[in-house]
Amino acid sequence: MPAVLFVCPHCEKQAEVQVTSVTRSRPCPHCSEFVVLQVSCKDRKSKRKALLIALPGQPVAADEPLVKPGPGPAYEPQSLEGEVFERMKLDPEVREARRRLFIGAAVVAGLIALAVIMRYLPDSDGEHFTPVVQTDHSAPDLSSGPKPTKLPKNTVGLQYGSPDAKADRQTTLTFQGLSTESEPGTEAAPDLPSEVTSAAARFLEARNTEELISAVADRKALEPIIRQHISEHPWQPVKYATLKLHEDSTNNDRHWRMVALLQDGTKREVNVVIDNQRHLVDWPSYVAWSTMGWRQFMSEKPGSLQVFRVMADQTTRYDHAFADPQGLLCIRLTDPAESGSPPIFAYVDRQSNVGAEIDFHLRESREMPLRLTLRLRYPDDPMTNDQVWIDSVVTAGWITRDMKATAQR
Repeated sequence: MPAVLFVCPHCEKQAEVQVTSVTRSRPCPHCSEFVVLQVSCKDRKSKRKALLIALPGQPVAADEPLVKPGPGPAYEPQSLEGEVFERMKLDPEVREARRRLFIGAAVVAGLIALAVIMRYLPDSDGEHFTPVVQTDHSAPDLSSGPKPTKLPKNTVGLQYGSPDAKADRQTTLTFQGLSTESEPGTEAAPDLPSEVTSAAARFLEARNTEELISAVADRKALEPIIRQHISEHPWQPVKYATLKLHEDSTNNDRHWRMVALLQDGTKREVNVVIDNQRHLVDWPSYVAWSTMGWRQFMSEKPGSLQVFRVMADQTTRYDHAFADPQGLLCIRLTDPAESGSPPIFAYVDRQSNVGAEIDFHLRESREMPLRLTLRLRYPDDPMTNDQVWIDSVVTAGWITRDMKATAQR
């Protein structure tokens, strides 16, 4: 504790006492009268010093000889009354520190509460907003143009606004979901009929053409097509390890997506549908059948309409007769029936019903390759063998039950 030298206002003698940060008074070591002390400082980092407060009418003698300090303090300080903690709470610095602490805690609590409110604050529609990032910067901006109408899941994929669509109103179309990921709230069918697994197994284990045809739906329309296909691609029983329902499949549309894990580690999808109250396999979707071979189509470049089951994703190739990125939507098509086949680039008017429908399906696919069944044709004077027009959408997916009408068109 520091020692302070002062002159007692009572006996007018010099004395030395020890003081602390909470010292308020000390008795004079000569006359034993209490002397009131005051601690003052210029700033918070300055050292404290004790000042004498003289009582009225008792001046301090300036010529009083100084008392030389001895080896130790002249008088040992006495303890003050009351608790030390209570006296410290009255200290201005302690009170200022407490005030700053309370203000800081209140600010932190307010920021945390604001972050929680912003995290769970819904948008104007009552749903949380999810930003959509456009990765294809070369695509034209269509924000000022008409917006495509959102289609409900598993509805007819053909817009009844074009001339070709009006002629197909009697055609019954069913198709599977657009994405390989399940939508929120969609659960796998818990009541899987045993006939579904049996139908898929009977199809995969077929030993000859007759057994295969008896296990497929739309037999009358597909039998000549299947026989011709088998003549070019001989059928062999499929050796599989497991057969189970696809995790995203439901039976809401009387359609089950089965997945067969083959012994070589690959997977094949088998779609089971209802045909005349029987569970049978949709053969065209299994082999990705089209009305014309992929390479033959590119070689002959026919001007007539051809139905193709394709994998589609959006791209930006605009050249030759299709050099109009503002008016045309470009789709890259690949052949799922033969890996390694060259791609075909298909185009459609963005402002047409077909263009709006395809654009909607592509957005719903979340930038994943999309299964589509399309009618394609080459232009009247084709300049390349890999650029075609999209005439219409048969269905979103690969399942079309009216195969006879599809093949005729």
